Amino acid sequence: MSNVEVRCVETGRIFPSIKKAGDWASSGKWGYSSITQALSGLQAKAHGYRWSYVDPMYVERMSLHRRSNSWLYKQVRCVETGQVFERVADGEIWAGSKSKKPGTNLTHALKHQGGKYLGYSWEYTNETPVREYFPPNITDFLTRNVTEGRSRRGSDHLRKWVVLSKEKNGKVMCSIEGKAYPTILIDCAHIRPFKECADHDKYHRDSCLPISMWMHKLYDYGWFKIQKNGTIKVLKEGWKPLDKLDGEAVHGWRKENARFTV
Repeated sequence: MSNVEVRCVETGRIFPSIKKAGDWASSGKWGYSSITQALSGLQAKAHGYRWSYVDPMYVERMSLHRRSNSWLYKQVRCVETGQVFERVADGEIWAGSKSKKPGTNLTHALKHQGGKYLGYSWEYTNETPVREYFPPNITDFLTRNVTEGRSRRGSDHLRKWVVLSKEKNGKVMCSIEGKAYPTILIDCAHIRPFKECADHDKYHRDSCLPISMWMHKLYDYGWFKIQKNGTIKVLKEGWKPLDKLDGEAVHGWRKENARFTV
């Protein structure tokens, strides 16, 4: 069982493992089982409590780890043709395999037969393929925050990607000021107003930036704007801390953010 720290949301208590959390929450031998299901999103609560991982990026990191260490997600190259395949299974199918589990035979050949398979020579590229990012598909009304019309799951997803993933020593850098503040003082701010974003973009990681609470307020009230080239344009002058940022580059700006500018 994984020794990953988990938190009971209601009590704030942190446990060193899911097993320890199960022992605390239930007198049964398999108390951890329902907590695992709650953490996986298969049920809302376990033993009357909500649960979360202490490390907000744990799920994403483990998913990437499993993929990078699985033959399903390793690139292979046919030496004779130079053609690269994103998955071992894709290479095996291309070579003409009729296996019901494509990928297994070529993996065996790469490990035990010097990469010789179906008349070709094969090798791993030693490159981790870049995988397309997909924002969460928010359709379940039970996940929606009724007062603001926003999904809790979607908002949590954004904060994990945009703010918490950049945390160092309990602080995150504000993209506007270029200063690090305690994480609790950093907002996940939409570049384009949330209501104006297309439904499939409302919870996209590139739609937001980590911005301090006060700069977020000024941005929402139109004191400055972010231009497509990732620079700051001050619209209301008179406050020196903001005035001096006119024309400065947004910290951490990516070309993917540009499509969300207004």
